[in-house]
Amino acid sequence: MSVTQAQEDNKRSLGVVWWLSHLLLLALMISLAIWAARWGWAEVLVAEPRDVMSRWKTGQPMPSVEEMNRLDDLLLRAQSLNENDADIAFDQGRFAEWRASRYPLWSKEAHSHREAAIEYFREAISLRSSWGLAWVNLANSLVLNQQLYLGGMDALEKAAILAPAEGDVQQRIIWLGLSQWRHADDELRVRLRDILESILKVQSYVVVQTIVDFRLEKELGDLAVSDEDQELLNNMLSKRKAIDSRKR
Repeated sequence: MSVTQAQEDNKRSLGVVWWLSHLLLLALMISLAIWAARWGWAEVLVAEPRDVMSRWKTGQPMPSVEEMNRLDDLLLRAQSLNENDADIAFDQGRFAEWRASRYPLWSKEAHSHREAAIEYFREAISLRSSWGLAWVNLANSLVLNQQLYLGGMDALEKAAILAPAEGDVQQRIIWLGLSQWRHADDELRVRLRDILESILKVQSYVVVQTIVDFRLEKELGDLAVSDEDQELLNNMLSKRKAIDSRKR
């Protein structure tokens, strides 16, 4: 083989490599564009259900079953376009809880929708395991479905650990925990006390207020160890006593 022929062969080889590399780059760019379009359209689809749920929180009435089904379909389509989005899974869980709230608390229909919510919240957590808000929503659904011993307590503990500075999350942990106090066994009460002690350091007013609201001062009043917390507890007990007296 002559030098000239070898050079021509090298040029042809380089040309093939150049075209292949550019074709691969083009394929990659097309794939990325497709994924971006899918994810973007998923955000468009989920925008309406999110807006509707935010308006429900202000007290606006929920729509008909048909409209709820349409919104649910939007969420399902959004998830099919971006199944790795924890926010969409979380929104599906919230929506399922809203659907459950249309029925009496212990009804079969409410239980069924809440089971769906539990699965969606677990999916969101599998995608973002450090999300305290998802953990407390999971705990809420489990508690309402009477599954405190089947994951509800574990979810409460996770939320308390992962979101120590998120006031809304901590308040829900406190309420959920104390709402179950009289139904819990001794082992579970020890775990609840540990959670309350950790939250008391940053949310003392809410912890003490909820203890008083649930009338658990005899069982949990000793958590108020500092002078400030003890004064707070006494003031709240005095206010409650005055309100009870006026009701008689």
